[in-house]
Amino acid sequence: MNDRQSVETYTRWLLDLWVICIVTSILHYVDNILFLAQYSEPTWFSLATNPYSANIAT
Repeated sequence: MNDRQSVETYTRWLLDLWVICIVTSILHYVDNILFLAQYSEPTWFSLATNPYSANIAT
């Protein structure tokens, strides 16, 4: 294998990995959107339990 073929091979692998990364990221966010109602709300995010919620509301 010469240098050019080696670079083309590595470039192809990088492109394949990039596409896989993008596809899995999209699937992850679609899953989050589809099952959002099943996730419990974190306590630190709730305005009812946040001690600074009075400052946020005004």
